[in-house]
Amino acid sequence: GRSPIVLKETEKYLEKAIMLNPNSVDYMNELGSQKLAQEKTKDAVKTFNQVLKLDPSNVPACLGKIKENKI
Repeated sequence: GRSPIVLKETEKYLEKAIMLNPNSVDYMNELGSQKLAQEKTKDAVKTFNQVLKLDPSNVPACLGKIKENKI
């Protein structure tokens, strides 16, 4: 599995990257995946929903939601 310490650090950097580039679906998808890995499912689904608002056919966001049966 992934180290909780590493996941927390990468989450922090992804959040900063998204602040600098708020329309980056790539950063948001990675953040959603990081949140899933930390079992923060509500936050992950919220992040994937933000991606889908920007890009309704975004495959990684759809798959992220499917992983948690929240689609």
